[in-house]
Amino acid sequence: MKILWETTFKNSIVGILPPTTDPFSPDEFYLADGWTSMYSSMRLRRISFLSGKETANVLIRSMVRCLYFSPEGKSIFAIADSKIFKINRETLQIEEKFDKSIPKYTDFMQSDDMGNFIMMNYVGKTISVFNHQQNKLLKKKVTKNDWCCNIIKEDTDNYLIFSSKNGVVQRYNLPNNSLEIVLETQTFHKGTKDKKGNFYFQLGQFKTGGMNTDTLNPLNQILIVSAEKQQKTYYFEFDFNEIMLSNDENSLFLIGGSKIWQFSIKKESIINEITAPKSTSILHFFEEKQLILAIAHASGDKKIISVNI
Repeated sequence: MKILWETTFKNSIVGILPPTTDPFSPDEFYLADGWTSMYSSMRLRRISFLSGKETANVLIRSMVRCLYFSPEGKSIFAIADSKIFKINRETLQIEEKFDKSIPKYTDFMQSDDMGNFIMMNYVGKTISVFNHQQNKLLKKKVTKNDWCCNIIKEDTDNYLIFSSKNGVVQRYNLPNNSLEIVLETQTFHKGTKDKKGNFYFQLGQFKTGGMNTDTLNPLNQILIVSAEKQQKTYYFEFDFNEIMLSNDENSLFLIGGSKIWQFSIKKESIINEITAPKSTSILHFFEEKQLILAIAHASGDKKIISVNI
């Protein structure tokens, strides 16, 4: 393990948007100013993987929650708390702002690459589809199967909605604005799916609270549902709050605090453990670069340490 660089930013960079690689410039990634930052100062920042230096930024004055890169690489769409910004990818200059009929607090988003953004809040009861070319909004209520922890694009027309609260995966059809249930299982905290049709869930526990304080807490359990609908649950003795499917789809990375555990799906066991530097917590793991971004404790979530593993 080798520390590559350390950078301290002016604002907290822990929020909704995870560090996101630029698909057209893989030596750079994006960070957004996060919790505790003053709205008047909040920016989207482009950072060099090699040096940790900021190469460009744009003033948003709101928390950026999701990013979408246009297929030809000319534009970035930054989905903020209640606005969407079209940004020139090269210069990071704002070219257009959408602030009418934009749903608030989007946490998960996909696009059909033809102008539609399929969006949902993590405690949402509605799928919102905003077309930035027509400046129109379409909605679809998800009834009792609310909350969301992931949206996966199957194809241009179909999107899997992971409805965590009641343990349901639904398929949203964009042309018909319709929903169908794909899978019913247990309450889960995180969920994903591989190309072979297998589902992976970190199970969760839902607790009802007063005054809109319902919570869904992660459990130390992984549920795998095969394409043939065979189910198996795995129990662990350590805490984690995020799961990530490996690029080869042979492993799950279980991420929590300062550690990453690699769980082999075939061997059904932990085969590797990675620990971030002392007094840090893992912000993001870039598997393809074998690189961890960690947040230094007692830095106000402003100091990032880049570690090659």
